[in-house]
Amino acid sequence: MFDLIEAIQMTSNQFLLSLFPDKIDRDAKQKPTTASSKIKTSCNELVAALSKCTPHYIRCIKPNDNKSSSEYDQRRCGHQIKYLGLLENIRVRRAGFAYRQNFDKFLEQCVFFFLAK
Repeated sequence: MFDLIEAIQMTSNQFLLSLFPDKIDRDAKQKPTTASSKIKTSCNELVAALSKCTPHYIRCIKPNDNKSSSEYDQRRCGHQIKYLGLLENIRVRRAGFAYRQNFDKFLEQCVFFFLAK
C-alpha cells in the first residue's frame, strides 16, 4: 500500500496529488491516516462549524417559469409547496408545536409543568 501511495505522490498530476497530500514516512511508528478517519475528522469539523452558526433561510416559490409578475401556475406552486416541506411545517405548528419560542415563554411552561406534578 505504501508503494502505491508513494508512486501517486511522485506524479505531476495535481488531482492525484490532492487525493494523497500527506507524505508517507516509512520509519514512523504511527500508521498513515485512512480515508475513513479523514471523513470522520471532516464531518466532525463540519458539525462543529454548523453548531457555531445560526442558520436563517427563506423558502422561495417561483409562481411561473417566465419570470412574469402577471402569471401564476397553480400546479407548479403546489409542487414546490409539497417538496419544500411547507405543509408538514404548517401541520406541526397547528398541532401546537411552535417553531420558534421566546425563552421566557419556554421557562414559564417548564415551571408550570414541574409545579403541576
